[in-house]
Amino acid sequence: MKRIPLKVMMEWCRALGMPLRAGLTAKESFRLAAKKASPIVSDLCQRVSTRLEDGDDLPTAIKSLPYRVPPLFNAMAAVGSKTGRFPEILRDLEEYYRFQLQLKREFLQRITWPVLQLVAAVGVIALMIFILGLAPKNPSSGRPFDPLGLGLFGASGAMIWLAGWAFFAAGLFFAYKLAREVWGLGGKIDAFLLRVPALGPCLHTLAMARLCMAMGMTMDSPMAVKKTIPLSLDATDNGAFIATSKPIVDSIHDGGRDLVEAFSEHRLYPEEFLHVLGASEQSGSVPEEMTRLAGAYNEQAKHRLVILNQALGWVVWGSVATLIIFMIFRLALSYIGMLNSAVQDTLR
Repeated sequence: MKRIPLKVMMEWCRALGMPLRAGLTAKESFRLAAKKASPIVSDLCQRVSTRLEDGDDLPTAIKSLPYRVPPLFNAMAAVGSKTGRFPEILRDLEEYYRFQLQLKREFLQRITWPVLQLVAAVGVIALMIFILGLAPKNPSSGRPFDPLGLGLFGASGAMIWLAGWAFFAAGLFFAYKLAREVWGLGGKIDAFLLRVPALGPCLHTLAMARLCMAMGMTMDSPMAVKKTIPLSLDATDNGAFIATSKPIVDSIHDGGRDLVEAFSEHRLYPEEFLHVLGASEQSGSVPEEMTRLAGAYNEQAKHRLVILNQALGWVVWGSVATLIIFMIFRLALSYIGMLNSAVQDTLR
């Protein structure tokens, strides 16, 4: 089932929020949004509107959509329909999805340059394989010069080099999707990535920003903690965080622990988060403090994205420099070998 993109979710919340805040009913709001919104949002609204006209309630109508709607939206829509706070909840959800979209764009912008550097390096090496394949053959071997020592030279060698990288990237992507979505190893993969230098701290901060933003919304609703915690952790989109959901809920309900005590049993949650959570739990201001903390984590995430970008850049350039040095030595040794072969032929 196809997942609804963040941008569409943000537009959907905005399109529904305006008529609802104007005093229209849910049926009227969905019907009006279907006429004025973008094609994708219009289709979503039309489908929900049809189910509402048939007598379904709002949560059932949303769950009937042939798309993967974020669990947080489903739950908050149900809360809004029961409490009459759907317009305010949609405003909060719109801000939440805008926040997520901003983080995603920041991440993609930061990693674009290192990825381009890597692609350029692969292309330059392919060009070198092709050009050196046109040079005179090595007298000792009777073959063109092989810069990588992999038996790749000329046009065919360059094509094999490029195809190898393409298959490697595609295989890595499909193996990742298979491991997460079929084998259910998302939690272990995310836990491993959190331990990778530069990448791990960045992913951790992004997850904490999402968690705090989601807690700011869910804790400001009449939902029970056993529902708000799983929803908030699902919003992190990180398997390592999601895996702590059940132990935290069990610790609160079965162990009678406070929120901060339940979260502190897991190393994923940093001291500043636990400190703010503990203080806000005592003062009854968890939603407000979590929303404020989300902004702080957002700023920290931007800083760590810069560090990740720098680290990726150094890794790419270091790999390219190592390869260049290797090829220089290969060329030098090949040239020395050619001279020795020439000298021996002369002596004979």
